[in-house]
Amino acid sequence: MTTHTTKTPKYVIIGLVILGLIPALGGPVRIAGFAGVELMETGPRYDNHVISITTHILCSIGFWFLGLFQFSKAFRNRNRRRHKILGRLWVLLALIVALTGLWLTLTFPPAHNDGFALYVIRLIVSLSMLFAIVWGVCSILNRRVAQHEAWMMRAYALGMGAGTQALIGIPFFILFGEPDTGLRSFLMGFGWALNVMVVEAVLWRRKNHQR
Repeated sequence: MTTHTTKTPKYVIIGLVILGLIPALGGPVRIAGFAGVELMETGPRYDNHVISITTHILCSIGFWFLGLFQFSKAFRNRNRRRHKILGRLWVLLALIVALTGLWLTLTFPPAHNDGFALYVIRLIVSLSMLFAIVWGVCSILNRRVAQHEAWMMRAYALGMGAGTQALIGIPFFILFGEPDTGLRSFLMGFGWALNVMVVEAVLWRRKNHQR
């Protein structure tokens, strides 16, 4: 990726760290539950999906962590070779995150307050993330660097939806209690939508700045 500035603002990196930190800490707690350390909900609902959930969690953590470097302009400008190597690994992790997310959407028994709307939203998000990754790879293979960067940013935004949902959902739960099915679908969907809107705003501003 090429850029017009040499450094990503620190607040962007800090924001991405915070965004991924809650899922990155919560994921190992879930995996520990599979090993018998019951710190979170376990039971028959999870029994047939231990491998897919564990794979999704571990790859999501790697996806988030490598993304901090891949989307750092300073790192890209100073380490172009490493950027390409890590980029291939990041794409692999991103594909696994999207595919396991799609698989879990189709096969994992829904929670008591999951509804059809949330099911559809999860399908759209998983498929959109897959599309963004594939289109981003095709773009760089055709040397369309700006398009490559834009689609990878979109994929990262969708993949980081869990962090935004946690930042929205935890305060809501503390203040108002557990949301009903409709409100839960809205809050979850808004988490993904907010990430995408931020990325689109950045891309729009960048495009106007270049003009």
